Amino acid sequence: MVMFQKKFASRTKNFRRKGPQKKPVHPIQAAAKWRPHFSGSYNWRVHSGLATAVENMPDGFIIIDDMNISGYPGRRLPQGLMVGQWAQFSGSSVASLPDRMEVFGSFVMSDAEHIEHVGSGVKFHEYAKLQNLPKLQRIGDGFSVEKWLELSNCPDLEYLPDGIFVGDVLRLEGCPNLRKLPKGMKVGCLEIINCPNIEAIPDDIEFVGTGLLRDKVRVKECGNPDLMIPETYFERDLVRYLPHPHPEAPDLSGPTPL
Repeated sequence: MVMFQKKFASRTKNFRRKGPQKKPVHPIQAAAKWRPHFSGSYNWRVHSGLATAVENMPDGFIIIDDMNISGYPGRRLPQGLMVGQWAQFSGSSVASLPDRMEVFGSFVMSDAEHIEHVGSGVKFHEYAKLQNLPKLQRIGDGFSVEKWLELSNCPDLEYLPDGIFVGDVLRLEGCPNLRKLPKGMKVGCLEIINCPNIEAIPDDIEFVGTGLLRDKVRVKECGNPDLMIPETYFERDLVRYLPHPHPEAPDLSGPTPL
């Protein structure tokens, strides 16, 4: 009995010593402790001509909250830029998204006439929409989107990187110059809409995420009657042709809280 009481007292003492566990620190907040950053929502027009202007941001700069550089006339963004919430780059003149850019909320880039490529190691933690980008030709290696990615009306887009990761739906729409899909794709679902020159769908796609493993390849108005789809996909009931209007992409407006 005495021995039991000693063991119980020892365990109770150890439990009390541990105390309550600490709340996990958001990666943005952790990185901001040692990297230059801006606290709050960022709009380039407010900061034009100041030390905090986009052109003065060093590589690795952090925006704690959301970032709006729609209409920004500059051409360069800092390498390794991090944004804690949503980011909107519509109508800007930047020539490329920088290497290792990371956005923890939703991302929208549309009607940007000068964007030619997306850098390597770019990561979006929520939804991303890249649309109406007439000069976008390529996307760098290590590109990943945790949820939904829409690439639409990108007539010069030639290829996607090997091993591209999209945790939910990858929608390709209105990309007539896209001929081949990459090896080692990891997607929740692949949608091809009005991309008439895609020659074949790879046979090594890894379908990720939860839910039933069916209807994972969706084709609508492809325009290529000779599109090659692996027979095994039909056998596994993975293919569905879309005769009706496809569902709308998620609403990307508004901030995503930390």
